Amino acid sequence: HHPIVKAAHPEFHNNDICVVLGKQWKGESQHVKAHFQALAEQIKRK
Repeated sequence: HHPIVKAAHPEFHNNDICVVLGKQWKGESQHVKAHFQALAEQIKRK
């Protein structure tokens, strides 16, 4: 999602983009978070 935020706000620095993405993640449902956390666990095991 980083490139999407950067395209929408080219004046943002990396730190600003991380703040936006962090707020988006915090607003996600537990179901969505669980899905991505499971994907991360699969990647860690490889």
